[in-house]
Amino acid sequence: MSEKLKYLLIEIKRITMKKLFITLILISNFSFAQDLVNDHWSIDKIIGQNLNDINSYILTQIDINKGSEGHRIYFEKNGTFSCYYSAQCGNDCFSQSTGTYEIVDKEHLKLFVKKFQQFGFCKSETLKLNHDLGIYFAIKISDTEIKLERVPHTN
Repeated sequence: MSEKLKYLLIEIKRITMKKLFITLILISNFSFAQDLVNDHWSIDKIIGQNLNDINSYILTQIDINKGSEGHRIYFEKNGTFSCYYSAQCGNDCFSQSTGTYEIVDKEHLKLFVKKFQQFGFCKSETLKLNHDLGIYFAIKISDTEIKLERVPHTN
Protein backbone atom coordinates (compact mmCIF):
# COMPACT_ATOMS: atom_id res chain seq x y z
CA MET A 1 0.00 0.00 0.00
CA SER A 2 1.39 3.38 -0.95
CA GLU A 3 2.10 6.09 1.60
CA LYS A 4 -0.46 8.39 -0.06
CA LEU A 5 -3.19 5.77 0.26
CA LYS A 6 -2.33 5.12 3.94
CA TYR A 7 -2.43 8.86 4.64
CA LEU A 8 -5.77 9.20 2.83
CA LEU A 9 -7.33 6.33 4.82
CA ILE A 10 -6.11 7.77 8.12
CA GLU A 11 -7.49 11.21 7.19
CA ILE A 12 -10.89 9.74 6.24
CA LYS A 13 -11.04 7.87 9.56
CA ARG A 14 -10.13 11.03 11.49
CA ILE A 15 -12.81 13.11 9.75
CA THR A 16 -15.44 10.40 10.26
CA MET A 17 -14.66 10.14 13.99
CA LYS A 18 -14.81 13.93 14.36
CA LYS A 19 -18.24 14.08 12.67
CA LEU A 20 -19.51 11.22 14.83
CA PHE A 21 -18.30 12.96 18.00
CA ILE A 22 -19.99 16.25 17.05
CA THR A 23 -23.23 14.44 16.18
CA LEU A 24 -23.28 12.66 19.56
CA ILE A 25 -22.74 15.94 21.40
CA LEU A 26 -25.59 17.61 19.51
CA ILE A 27 -27.96 14.70 20.10
CA SER A 28 -27.23 14.62 23.84
CA ASN A 29 -27.89 18.36 24.14
CA PHE A 30 -31.26 18.20 22.38
CA SER A 31 -33.23 15.99 24.74
CA PHE A 32 -34.61 18.87 26.81
CA ALA A 33 -38.29 18.41 25.98
CA GLN A 34 -38.28 15.01 27.69
CA ASP A 35 -36.37 16.39 30.68
CA LEU A 36 -39.37 18.58 31.59
CA VAL A 37 -41.62 15.66 32.58
CA ASN A 38 -42.06 14.80 36.28
CA ASP A 39 -39.74 17.52 37.51
CA HIS A 40 -40.45 20.78 39.31
CA TRP A 41 -39.96 24.02 37.41
CA SER A 42 -40.50 27.69 38.01
CA ILE A 43 -41.80 29.62 35.01
CA ASP A 44 -41.58 33.32 34.19
CA LYS A 45 -45.36 33.70 33.60
CA ILE A 46 -48.57 31.69 33.79
CA ILE A 47 -49.34 29.93 30.52
CA GLY A 48 -52.65 31.21 29.17
CA GLN A 49 -52.90 34.30 31.37
CA ASN A 50 -52.18 36.54 28.37
CA LEU A 51 -52.73 34.89 24.99
CA ASN A 52 -50.94 37.82 23.32
CA ASP A 53 -47.73 36.91 25.19
CA ILE A 54 -47.06 33.29 24.20
CA ASN A 55 -43.82 33.50 22.19
CA SER A 56 -41.51 32.19 24.89
CA TYR A 57 -41.36 30.87 28.44
CA ILE A 58 -38.32 30.54 30.71
CA LEU A 59 -38.31 27.46 32.96
CA THR A 60 -35.89 27.06 35.85
CA GLN A 61 -35.50 23.76 37.67
CA ILE A 62 -36.24 24.09 41.38
CA ASP A 63 -35.92 22.10 44.56
CA ILE A 64 -39.54 21.80 45.73
CA ASN A 65 -38.33 21.29 49.33
CA LYS A 66 -36.95 24.86 49.42
CA GLY A 67 -40.35 26.52 49.09
CA SER A 68 -43.17 26.57 46.62
CA GLU A 69 -43.94 30.26 46.18
CA GLY A 70 -43.85 31.94 42.78
CA HIS A 71 -44.87 30.83 39.31
CA ARG A 72 -44.62 27.06 38.87
CA ILE A 73 -45.30 24.48 36.17
CA TYR A 74 -45.49 20.72 36.39
CA PHE A 75 -45.64 18.37 33.40
CA GLU A 76 -47.33 15.06 34.31
CA LYS A 77 -46.42 11.75 32.64
CA ASN A 78 -50.00 11.49 31.34
CA GLY A 79 -49.57 14.46 28.97
CA THR A 80 -51.14 17.16 31.14
CA PHE A 81 -49.58 20.22 32.74
CA SER A 82 -50.58 22.55 35.54
CA CYS A 83 -49.17 26.05 35.82
CA TYR A 84 -49.88 28.12 38.93
CA TYR A 85 -48.86 30.96 41.20
CA SER A 86 -48.50 30.50 44.94
CA ALA A 87 -47.37 32.78 47.75
CA GLN A 88 -46.21 32.29 51.33
CA CYS A 89 -49.28 34.07 52.61
CA GLY A 90 -52.87 33.87 51.41
CA ASN A 91 -53.22 37.60 50.78
CA ASP A 92 -52.69 37.67 47.02
CA CYS A 93 -54.27 37.06 43.63
CA PHE A 94 -53.66 33.46 42.66
CA SER A 95 -53.76 32.26 39.08
CA GLN A 96 -53.50 28.85 37.51
CA SER A 97 -53.89 27.19 34.15
CA THR A 98 -54.21 23.61 33.01
CA GLY A 99 -53.70 22.00 29.66
CA THR A 100 -52.03 19.28 27.69
CA TYR A 101 -48.64 18.87 26.09
CA GLU A 102 -47.20 16.51 23.52
CA ILE A 103 -43.52 15.79 23.08
CA VAL A 104 -43.07 16.07 19.31
CA ASP A 105 -39.40 15.03 19.33
CA LYS A 106 -36.34 15.46 21.55
CA GLU A 107 -36.31 19.23 21.16
CA HIS A 108 -39.94 20.23 20.51
CA LEU A 109 -43.18 20.10 22.43
CA LYS A 110 -46.70 21.19 21.60
CA LEU A 111 -48.80 23.08 24.18
CA PHE A 112 -52.58 23.33 24.46
CA VAL A 113 -54.07 25.40 27.29
CA LYS A 114 -57.55 24.32 28.37
CA LYS A 115 -58.45 26.53 31.31
CA PHE A 116 -57.29 29.63 33.17
CA GLN A 117 -58.48 30.60 36.66
CA GLN A 118 -57.73 33.39 39.10
CA PHE A 119 -58.99 33.86 42.64
CA GLY A 120 -58.09 35.45 45.96
CA PHE A 121 -57.66 39.20 46.39
CA CYS A 122 -58.71 39.94 42.81
CA LYS A 123 -61.66 39.42 40.51
CA SER A 124 -62.33 35.67 40.53
CA GLU A 125 -62.77 34.18 37.10
CA THR A 126 -62.60 30.89 35.24
CA LEU A 127 -62.00 30.94 31.50
CA LYS A 128 -62.29 27.88 29.28
CA LEU A 129 -59.65 28.77 26.72
CA ASN A 130 -59.19 25.57 24.69
CA HIS A 131 -56.37 27.28 22.82
CA ASP A 132 -53.62 25.58 20.81
CA LEU A 133 -50.47 27.53 21.61
CA GLY A 134 -48.43 25.72 18.97
CA ILE A 135 -45.05 24.04 18.97
CA TYR A 136 -42.14 25.20 21.12
CA PHE A 137 -38.42 24.58 20.67
CA ALA A 138 -36.68 23.67 23.95
CA ILE A 139 -33.38 25.54 24.24
CA LYS A 140 -30.98 24.70 27.07
CA ILE A 141 -29.75 27.94 28.60
CA SER A 142 -27.88 26.33 31.51
CA ASP A 143 -27.92 23.08 33.52
CA THR A 144 -31.05 24.27 35.34
CA GLU A 145 -32.72 26.58 32.83
CA ILE A 146 -34.65 25.90 29.62
CA LYS A 147 -36.26 28.40 27.28
CA LEU A 148 -39.35 27.35 25.35
CA GLU A 149 -39.33 29.38 22.13
CA ARG A 150 -42.47 29.27 19.99
CA VAL A 151 -41.89 28.01 16.46
CA PRO A 152 -43.51 30.46 14.02
CA HIS A 153 -46.64 29.00 12.43
CA THR A 154 -46.40 28.58 8.67
CA ASN A 155 -49.33 27.92 6.36
